[in-house]
Amino acid sequence: MARTPGRTTTLVAGAAVTAALVVTLAPTGGSQARWRDGTSTSATGASSDGFGMTATNVPDTAALPWPGGRWTNSPQITLANQSARHSSWTNVKSTRVAKVVTGDTNTVVSRVALDYTHGTGTCAAGGQASYWSARATGQIVDGTTYPRSQAKVAGATIPPAQSRTLCPVVTLGYPSTTAGQRDALLNHAGRALDITTVVNQRSEAPATWASQDRTVVSRYRIATPAPATPSTLDVCQRTRSNGTPSSVGYYGGFFWGWPDPATSSTTTTPAMAGGWDIMRRTRTGTWEVWKSIASGNERNLAGINSRDISDVRNEVREFKLRGYPFAGDRSRYVESAWIARAQNDWSLLTDRWTCESPLPNPDAGPQNMP
Repeated sequence: MARTPGRTTTLVAGAAVTAALVVTLAPTGGSQARWRDGTSTSATGASSDGFGMTATNVPDTAALPWPGGRWTNSPQITLANQSARHSSWTNVKSTRVAKVVTGDTNTVVSRVALDYTHGTGTCAAGGQASYWSARATGQIVDGTTYPRSQAKVAGATIPPAQSRTLCPVVTLGYPSTTAGQRDALLNHAGRALDITTVVNQRSEAPATWASQDRTVVSRYRIATPAPATPSTLDVCQRTRSNGTPSSVGYYGGFFWGWPDPATSSTTTTPAMAGGWDIMRRTRTGTWEVWKSIASGNERNLAGINSRDISDVRNEVREFKLRGYPFAGDRSRYVESAWIARAQNDWSLLTDRWTCESPLPNPDAGPQNMP
């Protein structure tokens, strides 16, 4: 058996046929050569096999429709044994976790634990066996590589010419309840982590073959729900100048719930580090920033004079909300599920904030998020 340069070890099946060349001296001082059979075995069906493995990232880009659906994705790696005859065992050599958006001060890395599971099926469905408890909560430093002891894990084998699923499983340190998920989103929504896994396969004893290392980068994403209509209010409301409700109508504003309709009052929200913008549709159909709110903790912009709606009375204008998870970055954002409509009503010969029926926002949800 010989290992050839390149990506796989080439294994030749079948026994060798040997022959001995015997040389004797003739009486004249010359030499005579003759072949004599030595110990030999006939080879039948000889062929070659490769010992190698592929490791492929399987992106999970499906929607994260929280509430009422999942709120994180499930990274997945497919491992394929390229040998037609030899079983192998999976050998994860190291792992590394890094924020996708460099410079982000969010504390997400310090709140995650990382485990690996191994088996069949999809990582989203689960059911794979435990493989490696890589790092517990509080043990991960952004961008640091952590090696694994090169020990065989029972059951983590790949039969000849078959595939297995390797799952980098990220767990956030919050309760697995709706309230716990809400807290996780308030703190870390929109964040993404790249998990770099170095893996190869090893032969079963007594052979000691090892395939070439494979490096796979998998992305873990946390949902960024669209700002919703509050569970107890309409999006558009008349208010007093101090923002409290009023039926008079000289002032008004917009109200929202995030990350869900129930969270519609001022709430500590580290995840929305860049604050909010109320966008207004221009008369040419584009969108412009109408009002900005620096703090992501806010859930309304109220006490706005009705004349700020438009410089033309009785003109209905459209508004939507953008939230910015990353401070100083306006290229990544999430848009509201709604488009509010309001006008400065002059029908009673005085300025009055008047709300019209809202519309669904076709651009609702995260935009350009990692």
